[in-house]
Parts: sequence; structure tokens; C-alpha cells
Amino acid sequence: MTDGMMSDLVGSTKALAVGIVKGTGAVAMSLTDAVSDTVVKAMQGAGDVTGTATSTITDVVTGTFEGVMEAGGDAMQATTDVVGGVIKGVAKVSGDVVTAAHDVVHATVKGGGHAGADVAQVALKAVTGSIAAATEVGGDVAGVTKAAIMGALEGAGEISEEAMNATKDVLVTGITGAKEVIDAMK
Repeated sequence: MTDGMMSDLVGSTKALAVGIVKGTGAVAMSLTDAVSDTVVKAMQGAGDVTGTATSTITDVVTGTFEGVMEAGGDAMQATTDVVGGVIKGVAKVSGDVVTAAHDVVHATVKGGGHAGADVAQVALKAVTGSIAAATEVGGDVAGVTKAAIMGALEGAGEISEEAMNATKDVLVTGITGAKEVIDAMK
């Protein structure tokens, strides 16, 4: 996709999120379903599902959070919705759900931190949301769990060492198997 198409994706996703949060969408739709549909359309339209996944995911996450925040929505609930929607959308186009989990959690944690949210709590919500979505679509739950934890730590680490340490602590206490994944990363 070209840069112009990507910025269009952010804008259209943002507008869709604003409409859903404000309840002004023409069709009643959940944010999770809207994100999933957006990912499917963007990835199918690109023709190269694998080559466009990361940039598509980043743009969808960015647009969704911008829209939710503009409309006064709940950023923590949006975390669960956007992560679940991305993973479900990627699964629908037979994309790599494990890589998608890494990418969406990374983008969500980084975006949440830049928006002033509690990075560790965003990370926990994003990882648990990715596990739930993978379970729902019948994906590789163990692979998604590991990838999501790694994405959360990378995203938090790009914000600050303090954010990364807080994220490690929250993930170890909140996600079964997180300690083993974190220890293996050292």
C-alpha cells in the first residue's frame, strides 16, 4: 500500500471508531467487528496479506484509538476491542495470527503509552485480549501468548525502562506462563 492509502486507512478507521463510540453509525456494530472488517478489507485490497499486515495493523490501531479518544470513549475497553478485532480480521484472511498478535499488542502498548495511559495495564489488557481472540478463532494460543508478551515488552521498552519493568511485573502476575517467556528473552 502507498503512504496515501495508509493515511486514508487511519482516517477512515478513526471516523468509524468515532461513529461507533458516539452511537452514530448507520449500522449498529461493535468496535471489535468494525476493526475486524477494516483489517479484512485492507489486507484483501492490498493483495499481499503478509507484506501489508504490520503497516495495516499499526494504522488500524492508530485510527481506532484516535477515534475512541476523540469521541470520549474508554481507552481500556478499546484495547480489548482493537486487539480482538485485529486478530479476528487476520484470521479471516488466513494471515499469520501469531505475528499479528505481536504487532497489534506492540502498537497498542506503544500507542497507549503515548496517549498517557497506564502502559502496564494496557499491556495486560492487550495480551489477555489477544489470547481470548486466538482462542475464539482457533489459533495457536501458546504462540499468540508468547508473541503478545514479547510485543508488549517491546512496546513498553520503546516508551521507557520504567514502563517495561512495570509491564513485566504486571504480566508475570496476570498471565500464566509470562515469567517463562520473559526469562527466555534474556
